[in-house]
Amino acid sequence: MIRVCVVHDIIFVRDALEQVLMGNGDLLVVGAVGADDKGLSQLAELDPDVIVFDTPPGMNGALTSVRTRAPRAKVVGLGVPESEREVVACAGAGVSGYVSRENSIEDLIRTIRSVAHGEPVCPPRILATLLKVVAASEFAATIATDHGGLTPRELEVAGFIGRGLSNKEIAVHLNIGLHTVKSHAHNILRKLRARRRSEVLPRLSRSGFGA
Repeated sequence: MIRVCVVHDIIFVRDALEQVLMGNGDLLVVGAVGADDKGLSQLAELDPDVIVFDTPPGMNGALTSVRTRAPRAKVVGLGVPESEREVVACAGAGVSGYVSRENSIEDLIRTIRSVAHGEPVCPPRILATLLKVVAASEFAATIATDHGGLTPRELEVAGFIGRGLSNKEIAVHLNIGLHTVKSHAHNILRKLRARRRSEVLPRLSRSGFGA
């Protein structure tokens, strides 16, 4: 049997979900509670295998509390908003399965069964968002590793330095403050271990930048 707990702030929704899920032979609903402190405090005693958790915007705090009080349980996010920020928040909080507003009860049941057996479930649009975020993170990490740890902005400034522009000219081109440019230039020289500005472009070229 898969022990399931429903966490939802709307009483009739969680009662309805409890009734629907109980009608499936391998699912045992051990509780249906609210997402407040009183409800979440019951999770440790209920000891569910899977928690079906309503995920309105800004649910990070409650999700963290769920993971703390029931660390063994897998979490299925119910009605996950498809904004990048909310999807990333769910992933960061350890959500194993995602059920969007377009999914059916049958989809929810399949997701519960899958995550209970260690198989994460993610709808295509949410998966696309996660892949986009991962790709962007990996790209940023690659740039930092391959080019002396320079940030994308520092690489941009370094390109202008390599062309012989002064700090003031770079500030005008990038529409940023002169002090900011000076700070970037200092960091670039330090990270590339260059003594003077004329060494910046050769050092970047050796690492593959601008080749």
